Amino acid sequence: ELRSLHFPPDLAGKSVQQPLLLTLQKYSDKEVVFAGAPGAEVSTSTLLRDSPTTMNGIIMFNEQKEPHIRVRWERVAYDAKVDYNPPAQAKP
Repeated sequence: ELRSLHFPPDLAGKSVQQPLLLTLQKYSDKEVVFAGAPGAEVSTSTLLRDSPTTMNGIIMFNEQKEPHIRVRWERVAYDAKVDYNPPAQAKP
């Protein structure tokens, strides 16, 4: 089971959102799939492994009011330093 808090994208909302609850449906060497709780805004969250340390995926919503969200997951060491301000990438 995966639980998280849900914040509005602009962080302007004052009301408390319902927690996001996802239940593990499938786990394999190539794929991890979570299903949303009945009545929740998220239908599924799927991650496809593309290397031993990375996965790409998508969060699918039940209603089309919200766009689907593409995600990238990368394993890092627990004590790794994270640069929250990476340099801008050159545009082609």
